[in-house]
Amino acid sequence: MEPDLISALFDKLLEIRTGLTIRAWEEVGDLIDVVSCSDDIADQRGPQISPKMYREFIKPRHQSYFDSIRRYTSAKLLYHSCGAVTQLIPGFIDMGIDFINPVQVSAKDMDTAWLKSTYGQEIGFWGAIDTTHVLPFGSPSDVENEVRQRINDLGPGGGYILAAVHNFQPNVDPENMLGMIEAARRFGTYPIKGDL
Repeated sequence: MEPDLISALFDKLLEIRTGLTIRAWEEVGDLIDVVSCSDDIADQRGPQISPKMYREFIKPRHQSYFDSIRRYTSAKLLYHSCGAVTQLIPGFIDMGIDFINPVQVSAKDMDTAWLKSTYGQEIGFWGAIDTTHVLPFGSPSDVENEVRQRINDLGPGGGYILAAVHNFQPNVDPENMLGMIEAARRFGTYPIKGDL
């Protein structure tokens, strides 16, 4: 309802965020391998705002921020947004994002085989091990099957970093945490051929 106000607010946030990022870069320089950026712009169903509003208010500022990062480093750019981000991935690719995280597989349309076949040549995937159902409530064999499926879907040809969708919560048994790591070691050796 007040586009000038929101634009001014977003511009100030961009200025602060860019300044902090540049200061960090000046301190650590070429020791950076990955720059992680985050804005949750989706929920379980899809984008939280309309594509038009995203293009008008947020995407130009995202692009400015990512361009600022690229001026300082060739490190990989990891973008974090929870939720169903499928509609937004072409824009992420256009802005030069290298990896998306967390690949929230419990969200709408976040099918990992489809994501890989559709976008896997242009963007990488970081996460995808389900923290909503499998890790907290699944058996060790469920965890092993989850890891195998995600590696099978996202791993062939590279571009996949296996991780839990979100941080391990207190309701995840240590056995399932260790099971995820052991399955990753067992099935995650490149080259991944698929159909593990």
